[in-house]
Amino acid sequence: MTVYKSKTLVSLKLRHVRVRNLMEVSLPCLRLMSLENVCYGTPLGKESDLCVEKLISGCPVLEDLDLVRKCSDMVKTLRVRSQSLKMLRLEFPSGMGGGDEYEVEIDAPGLEYMSFKDCQSDRIVVKNLNSLVKIDVDSGFNVKFGDSEDLTKSDTIRDFLTGVSTVRQMIISQPTLEILYRYSKLLPVAEFQRLYHLQAAFSTSSLQLLPAFLESCPNLKNLVLDFSVSAESEQINLTNVPRCLTSTLECVEINKLIMREETGIKLVNYFLENAAVLKKLSVSFTDSPMADEDLDTYKELLTATKRSRICQVFIS
Repeated sequence: MTVYKSKTLVSLKLRHVRVRNLMEVSLPCLRLMSLENVCYGTPLGKESDLCVEKLISGCPVLEDLDLVRKCSDMVKTLRVRSQSLKMLRLEFPSGMGGGDEYEVEIDAPGLEYMSFKDCQSDRIVVKNLNSLVKIDVDSGFNVKFGDSEDLTKSDTIRDFLTGVSTVRQMIISQPTLEILYRYSKLLPVAEFQRLYHLQAAFSTSSLQLLPAFLESCPNLKNLVLDFSVSAESEQINLTNVPRCLTSTLECVEINKLIMREETGIKLVNYFLENAAVLKKLSVSFTDSPMADEDLDTYKELLTATKRSRICQVFIS
């Protein structure tokens, strides 16, 4: 009897170990599995990819999977295929990959939550994710600094976004948005018809993408923006007004603003002037809490014209 053949085991956590020679995996009651920095197969063997597949396929009621990878785990193509899986956290940080190419394929019809932080895989395939409710994306799609934009990488990014386009809540990181901005001329943003809550980390260098990204979210109700000032900021021209601003967007929260910073003021005024049904706009600063006189000064910098008569502005 091994740990991989148990009729009663419900949770399995492996950290910094090597898994090899998996002839059979039978874990009929396992619901939670965590694999952190695990090596699969042998250095000279070819069974590494199959090891992970066997671990997952041998758990017919698996609901929660946590995968933290490293380049030396021997797996070139990671396949996550499960009918029962509801929660998936995948992390594959940037590292010394030795020039190897990696692939990941996710096929999980019942998946409701996914945290995708894969920065190494060149090919990413997501299938049958129509049950997805929430996604947290922090991926550079293995785009290296100085790389020229190419159609193959553009297709990978487009297919990933299309594959998760039925999601209802999204968290998206600044590095991911920087990549989307780089590829925005080649890459029409997928439409997220069901998305009603978006949390995004925009810098001043990628803020020009904001109207186009919001245009892809026609039913958005809640927006949280984590704002940062880039060393190399571009002139921002926020003129396009996406559909959600005129019809559905009710709550906007903008964090990490800097007092008197011009782009941040433009951003706040953009929503005040264009969001027709906005109920609440909250802004906070990196140096909060602020003195009352500073708050009064900031209010004077904001537009006197509010598109929505019922909008309340909260500054902290």
